[in-house]
Amino acid sequence: MNRFPGKMPREVITLQVGQAGNQIGRRFWEQALEEHCQPDEDDDHGELKFTDSMSSFFHLHDNDDLICGTARKVRDRIVKPGALKARAVLVDMEEGPVTETLRGPLRGLFDSHQSLTDVSGAGNNFAHGHHCYGPQYGESVLEAVRQAAELCDSLQSFFLMHSLGGGTGSGLGTYILTLLEDDFPQVHRFVTAIFPSEDDDVVTSPYNSVLALQQLTAHADCVLPVENQSLMTLAAPFPWVTRSGSTVAGFHRPSTMDRLLAPPCPPVGLPKEGKMRPLPRPTPTAAPAPAAAALRGAAGGLEQAAERPACGFDGMNDLVARLLLDLTASMRFGGELNVDLNEITTNLVPYPRLHYLMSSLSLSSSTGTSRNNAQEWEPLGSAQAAASLHLRQICSKVFARENQLLRADPRQGSVLACALLFRGQELSLADVTENVKKLQREMNMASWNKDGFKIGLCQATGSSSSPTSSGPPPPPSLLSLTNNSCVTSTFLRLLGRFQKLYRRRAMVHHYAEYMDVTLLEEAREDLRGLIEEYHGVGARGKAVGRRVTGCGAGSLVA
Repeated sequence: MNRFPGKMPREVITLQVGQAGNQIGRRFWEQALEEHCQPDEDDDHGELKFTDSMSSFFHLHDNDDLICGTARKVRDRIVKPGALKARAVLVDMEEGPVTETLRGPLRGLFDSHQSLTDVSGAGNNFAHGHHCYGPQYGESVLEAVRQAAELCDSLQSFFLMHSLGGGTGSGLGTYILTLLEDDFPQVHRFVTAIFPSEDDDVVTSPYNSVLALQQLTAHADCVLPVENQSLMTLAAPFPWVTRSGSTVAGFHRPSTMDRLLAPPCPPVGLPKEGKMRPLPRPTPTAAPAPAAAALRGAAGGLEQAAERPACGFDGMNDLVARLLLDLTASMRFGGELNVDLNEITTNLVPYPRLHYLMSSLSLSSSTGTSRNNAQEWEPLGSAQAAASLHLRQICSKVFARENQLLRADPRQGSVLACALLFRGQELSLADVTENVKKLQREMNMASWNKDGFKIGLCQATGSSSSPTSSGPPPPPSLLSLTNNSCVTSTFLRLLGRFQKLYRRRAMVHHYAEYMDVTLLEEAREDLRGLIEEYHGVGARGKAVGRRVTGCGAGSLVA
């Protein structure tokens, strides 16, 4: 039954797998709450109302928890404490990351059946996660997904968040992906894959990443590769600020969020024998943190301090969370040009295996920077003129190498297709079209798809804006998704690191415990084939390939 009359929701179920996936997930849910929570100015108790667009990521636990006042608009609803639940499944083969979420300020968003854990971890071994934990826990994870799917009216996509460097994210994460393909073949599978940096402290990360890439190429509909090194570079210069306890994104609402999210859900774990068991409840040692401060807590831990710079992981995880929220803005909010997730796969994936999309975020779409940018563009004249100027600025930088979430230069590759997703209250379609035409002339588009630009225009701004805050609206923001052959530079670097280990058969015996080691060679050859496919597309595909391999990225020769 549709719980939101007058709107057909298009839901997304997220699967957070491994330590990185769960840390990103926490930031994602915090920012999603900020985007959707609105203070009810007509209510003396400061209760919160949630728009219908929230049904994409959240559902209501029970219809009895939904209060619709006759004086309010149909779309405005007040939610009782504990009624709001996230459409998510949390998985890790260590208890720590999931337990931190289930015991933290967001615990009220998750029920016990939404999480699965073990105690020993996958030991940074893809084979352990994929070939051991996968068959052992696969059906339990799938049952949790089925329960989440039953609460959807029109399930559109799965979002898988994981890292390729460790054992659980790479191994169990890709195993879950194959289960989703078998059980839900019509539902799009979007994967946010974190690539390890070259100085990663996991020695076996090249093996894990190459093995995982083979699975992503075969079973994902769309992969958004993100590199740790790029995230560190992008997050470092900016003032990522955790707001003080009294406000979040301009909303003065700590007591309201305490009531909304505070009801605890007993976390659960799944031991090796496969029986559900409760984890011990935490012993309260102090009063709960203010909800506003709690909303800003993430991978680095929670602090009840005044404004403070967030740690590096907070900023890095915020970027990935912002990527996913901007990707789904058009399906959640209105705009002149809405872009659904199925349109992303249809327009940006010309061949089934070539579904790796490079991403770039404008600075103003990053949490904590929008308000500063808004102050800069306020004196420029009318809001529309200021938006037009800011639009030109972000469009001029969107394809710069230093702004990519993957270490590659999009101007040096052949562009198969591109999506430009704009968010801003004062943007005009004419200005957007004019700037896109300029970008189109600058990019090396494939000869068979010279007009391969998909444009999205959403009026709703990001989580750092408030509908009730004074002053000018936040400046426009832009998310760029590009299917570009230059992604092979990342693949080549990874392949080079793989070869350094495999040439000496180093660490191979750890994988032999759980799988046939010839699968390592198969994964290597599959990655080489993927690189060759990317090099072969477009009118200048082979020339682009020579430029990439000649820049110290590596060689296809074993």
